[in-house]
Amino acid sequence: MEYTWVKKKLKADYFGMVSGLNCVLQGVDGDKTETANFVLVIPEHAEEHADAWTEERINAIAESGRENLEIEIVRKMNTDEEVNAQ
Repeated sequence: MEYTWVKKKLKADYFGMVSGLNCVLQGVDGDKTETANFVLVIPEHAEEHADAWTEERINAIAESGRENLEIEIVRKMNTDEEVNAQ
């Protein structure tokens, strides 16, 4: 199985204050492809301007959720196989 990040996107308001991060991981196993994502919601009192969000920081947060996303992708692929076998 090969995994690739297909999206790591900040959600910011008009003033550039970041209120969330959406990360999407794609898994490919032969001809099967599946995705899983997580959304980090930042409380209003903890919002920071987009300038404070470096690529390294975004990548570190994304990688912290990678294991759970990989598990979810495998679960989805196995569920699809079970449905197709019926």
